[in-house]
Amino acid sequence: MIENGFPCGSAPSERKGPPDYTYTGQAQTVDDGDGNWRIKFLTSGAFTLLSPASLDVDVFLVGGGGGGGNGFMATRGSGGGGGYTTTVTATLVGNTSYEIEIGAGGASDQAGAPTRGFGTAANGGNPGTPGDGRNAGGTGGNNGGKAGDNGKPGTGYDGASDGNPGQGTTTREFGEPSGEDYAGGGGGGGSNGKGGDGGANGGVGGASEWGSTGDDGEDGSKMPGVGGKGGSGGTGGGGGGGGNYGGGGGGTGGDGGMHGGGAGGQGICIIRNRRMA
Repeated sequence: MIENGFPCGSAPSERKGPPDYTYTGQAQTVDDGDGNWRIKFLTSGAFTLLSPASLDVDVFLVGGGGGGGNGFMATRGSGGGGGYTTTVTATLVGNTSYEIEIGAGGASDQAGAPTRGFGTAANGGNPGTPGDGRNAGGTGGNNGGKAGDNGKPGTGYDGASDGNPGQGTTTREFGEPSGEDYAGGGGGGGSNGKGGDGGANGGVGGASEWGSTGDDGEDGSKMPGVGGKGGSGGTGGGGGGGGNYGGGGGGTGGDGGMHGGGAGGQGICIIRNRRMA
């Protein structure tokens, strides 16, 4: 259980600084200055507001990222879609338990799980698919990149960022232009070429030259459990994992056997003091 011992305050409109709460999972409190704060819920658990008696908050959810597409023999896999995002407002009541479920990232060829909390949900991203450049990447908050074309040194396509192409609205934190971008699409696997890069500042695709064996794509983040995993290399390089929580897995550059796409990254739930209209 995580327990923060901030002093009790007055009414929500007058209170400065983070609330006093308990959480049965793992959470992180961030002081943004000038009385502003955020709480990041990193694992599933139950949140209870201890003080004040009620609290107006903004809620940002990211679903789990979709896994990258498998490759078999001459096929490459496209990148998994990043988790969908949603931003809402809510009023929390003291001494009430709120269950938060953090969506897991999908394994290779599997969709990510939804993230749920505070009366709303964000769906997980869809998986990438086996195939060459004719097959689109998995759909999601940010779509995964297509795999490189077969039979030539084709580079895999990069995963998307900022919701385009994808859910059609920004995937930045709380929907703000200056917010951190989440749920990058996984890069597509290369065909005797480099794998695509992951979106939202995700990992770099693996390298490959014509006729040589490609490298695995890089993970979307060096922090454990954050971002999609890079796809495995075959004749072509694996795609890079999508960046940040909810990132899609990179597609495989497979050839000569079964190669797995990278797993998607887990989702996240974040609340902050009400700043939206």
